[in-house]
Amino acid sequence: MCKSKDCQHKKESPIKDWKHRCKFGPDGKRLQNGTVIPGWNDLATTHPWLAKECLDDATKFTGGSKKKKKTWKCKVCGYKWPAPAERRTLGYGCKPCGIKRMAKKRSTVPYKKSVAYLFPHLVREHRGPGDLRSISPGSDSMENWECKDCGHKWPATVANRAKRGTGCKPCGIKRSAKKQSTVPYKKSVAYLFPRLAREHRGPGNLRSLGPGSDSMENWECKDCGHEWPAIVRDRAKRGAGCSHCAKYGHDRSGASFVYLICRPGQIQYGIMNIWTRRLKDHASKGWELLDKIEVTGRKARSLETKIKQTLKAKGIPAGREAFRRKFEGYTEAFQEVDLYVRSIRGLCRKLGIDLEAFLAA
Repeated sequence: MCKSKDCQHKKESPIKDWKHRCKFGPDGKRLQNGTVIPGWNDLATTHPWLAKECLDDATKFTGGSKKKKKTWKCKVCGYKWPAPAERRTLGYGCKPCGIKRMAKKRSTVPYKKSVAYLFPHLVREHRGPGDLRSISPGSDSMENWECKDCGHKWPATVANRAKRGTGCKPCGIKRSAKKQSTVPYKKSVAYLFPRLAREHRGPGNLRSLGPGSDSMENWECKDCGHEWPAIVRDRAKRGAGCSHCAKYGHDRSGASFVYLICRPGQIQYGIMNIWTRRLKDHASKGWELLDKIEVTGRKARSLETKIKQTLKAKGIPAGREAFRRKFEGYTEAFQEVDLYVRSIRGLCRKLGIDLEAFLAA
């Protein structure tokens, strides 16, 4: 039956009816949902400790109200947040204070269960502000650390250092690079790829560098004498070689062509050295030649980059933005509905590129 000492209603009712005071009014009649009687079933009367944190008028709604959010202000930290009255009466309170209470409960432990006792090597690198003698290894407390080897300083949570084993990032990168690069001779680039050893010009030693090394080395082509820098992994694992002698790709030192091709609904631009072979390959995939102009190798590359940057600046979808499926050269392609052109000069004119001045520079 009703637990309110002021209510004269003695009829037995389910426990849910006692949740926010009796569902019957002072006159013994059952109240309709949403009916508020100040001094009887309003929040200020039923939950006065919550009314002190409510910035709205607590006499105009009940503790079971859940339709409209009210504004609350924590009396401890001053944090303000919106929430229905029902959530407050169910026990939900200030989130920042709750996080602090949980962190404190999780962090504060006896000395023999603390970070200082279980992980003494971390004490030597700890620089505050917490006390590791009372902090748990699973704590989310953000502390400052200083590497005893290189002096690098960084912030990290106690859990990341104790539970997950994370440490100094610069030292980790060095250890990883050394582990990846230094290998026995029979697993080195010099043993596995002797042709690369003949083109290598330093500064590293290929007799101890692995094929997956990120070491930047200098190379000299044994056929044409071209010199260039490249990392070991690109040469050994990906097969990158001299760009001047490449059968495929673009040679910047020779004559080049900038071309424009199309197929139903799509237009693609690009550069090439031997246009007959390149266009024959495109024709097998349904592309037709619209226009081509001959320029020097370096200017061809610059013009291609200029077109790509201008398309992006003008908001014309290209590449991944324009096509769902990838195809060869899709990053230099766009749709006809976005930009309709039939020549290189027409493309440059619509993009605002002065082609004559660009080629003459």
